[in-house]
Order: sequence, then C-alpha cells, then structure tokens
Amino acid sequence: MDNRQLPLVVNYDIEEGRLPLSIKIALGEQLVEIIGAGTKVPVEKTVEISNAVDDQESLTIFVMQGLSSRREANAPVGKYVITGLDKAPAGTLSISLRILVTASLGIKISASAASGDEYPIELEDPGKPLGQKAITGLSEEADRDAPDEFDGVYDDVKFHQSALEQEEIPAEQAYVHTGMFVTWLYVNNLLSDSTSEQFKNELASLAERNLSGPQVYKSMGGQLSDTMLNEVGNAFCRFYFDFQIGKYLEDYAIVLAPERETMFGVEDNWENYDKLSEEIDLRFRDWQTKK
Repeated sequence: MDNRQLPLVVNYDIEEGRLPLSIKIALGEQLVEIIGAGTKVPVEKTVEISNAVDDQESLTIFVMQGLSSRREANAPVGKYVITGLDKAPAGTLSISLRILVTASLGIKISASAASGDEYPIELEDPGKPLGQKAITGLSEEADRDAPDEFDGVYDDVKFHQSALEQEEIPAEQAYVHTGMFVTWLYVNNLLSDSTSEQFKNELASLAERNLSGPQVYKSMGGQLSDTMLNEVGNAFCRFYFDFQIGKYLEDYAIVLAPERETMFGVEDNWENYDKLSEEIDLRFRDWQTKK
C-alpha cells in the first residue's frame, strides 16, 4: 500500500511544560474531561466514579486525549480494567480514580475504595502517547527517517481512493488538502509558467474566489507534480509538502482537523483556506530565512 494513504501521526506541540491535548475518560457513551489542554505538568486529578450494575466485579475505563466533545474524535491513550470491586448495589460503590501526568508526559492511573485501599488496575490495549493523535487517511510518520526516492509526484487523488471507500467519504474530499495548497502556491507565484498558462482561466476564477483551490486542482487532473511548479515552488514543496519528510499534513491536521479522526472531513471553503494559509506563510518565511 502506498504510504501516502496510511494514517498520519500528528504531534501536537505547545508551550513546553504543558499538556498538549485534553485527557478524558469514557464510561459507556459518556465522555468526561479530567485535565484540560494547556494545563501545566506535572499534574494530578481525581475523579469519583461508581459501579454501573449490582455486584459488579470489574470496571473498564477508556482514557482518551483530544480536543473534541465527541468520543469518536478523540484518540485512545489506553483501556484500563479495575478489578476486585466490593459487591454493592449499582451506583453505591464509590471509586476514586487518580490520573497523574508527569513532567515528561508520562501517565499513571490508580483506583481506590472509600477506605483508601487500592484496587488492582491493569492497562490493556495501549494507545498513543500523550501529545500524539493518529488521524487516518494520508501518511505515516514512521517512514520519514527513510524516505523513498522521489518520483516527481507530490500527491495524487488515486493515493487516497481506498481510504475514502473504507471510510465511506465522498470522493470529492480527496481534492481538498492538496487543492488548498495549490491555492497558496498560485497566490505566491510558485506555479510554473506552463501550468499558469494551461489553466489561466481556472486560475483567474480562483483569484476572484469564484472557484476554490480543490475545484481547480480537480480540473488539473488531481495530481500535483514537480513539472507544475517553478524552481522555488519545488524547493519549498520538497521541504514542506512532501508527505514523507514535510510538515504540511501535520499543520493541516492541527489547524483544520483537531477534532476529527480523518482529515478528509475538512470542508472546502475560504474560511478554512485563510486559516491554513497563515500557517503556510509562517513556514515559508521560516524556510526562506534558514535556507
């Protein structure tokens, strides 16, 4: 499978010494935020929970991280099983669940009875470390240390067809993430002369915002290659947009999809483009300074 259609692992970078993503627990369908994003670490929080049924012997807790109020848009940290519960009618057994986040973003969880006695608790199905969230559909960070030889194609909608089909997402969404970048390339005069001439009518409509970047990208065939960019455009694209070594997809996820499990859900609108373009502008200025 082409690595450009695998999950993207995004690292959320914020001020050092603070928690990047909120920590939440899921009990059934209920999602409760325990520690908010941006909280200084180390930090310890305690939440009181209870048994759901009569004489319950064990209780399963799902610890998650993310920025959304929707359970499915948060990333699992781990599944914890508390055992050895005292027999009691439903809702009458008080359990203190303590969550400790260390300065290095390690997480420790313990559970105790009202008497102070510790209940056995076991971690099952470990998830992503704190500060990391997997967003499906585009790339795999693990390949970045050993990038494949560049074949001249930065992106192609064909790379994402299977992911879209599996997630039952409209095919048009495959044009959005690169289409927005094409808009930025055009605005900053980084397309090649031949591309600008070939698609001059579409690009004129783009300049007037009568067509969106993804719509223009679709008219270009849904493929972004090195022949479509000028020298500076290619140099920056290799540095920033390349899915194996660049940071574009991470920025795209953080700016436009922090509450989503897939970046293919981002809407094609000018408000989203304007937010994203500010981040690309910063990356471009930083690249120009360093190079």
